[in-house]
Amino acid sequence: MSDIAPAAITDLTAEPGNAPGNINLSWTAPGENGYLGLATGYYIRYSTVSIDNYGNIGGWWTNAVDVVNKPAPVIAGSMQIIAVSGLDTSKTYYFSIKSYDKTGNVSAIDTLSAATTQQAWSQARHEEPGILMNGADLIEKTNNNFKWN
Repeated sequence: MSDIAPAAITDLTAEPGNAPGNINLSWTAPGENGYLGLATGYYIRYSTVSIDNYGNIGGWWTNAVDVVNKPAPVIAGSMQIIAVSGLDTSKTYYFSIKSYDKTGNVSAIDTLSAATTQQAWSQARHEEPGILMNGADLIEKTNNNFKWN
């Protein structure tokens, strides 16, 4: 049984996803023991209030919403990506992440969130991404009718 926790995630990013109401999160996977091996899982939370505005990390984490359908961890050093869906497109969301191993050791909260002014955040995609056809932009789509510029 190891008492070494997974390393804190240092590069969590958030950006509008590929579908309305989605935000894509990405990060480099930590290991089970620091940066070695395979972590067991992730705790990912979000809120419409930043840690800065909340006032403290612990309170923010306790009151933030848990992301469901988290991805299974991959080997340390590999890129992880998840699409968080069902979000309100008119709001900004702030994210934080921790990882844990099979013995129950939990990493520190991601370092960007610990720095608070750099917490990962994004607004969900408002509409479907535009489609290009021979260099023209799709400017309107209703039912199965498309209008190009």
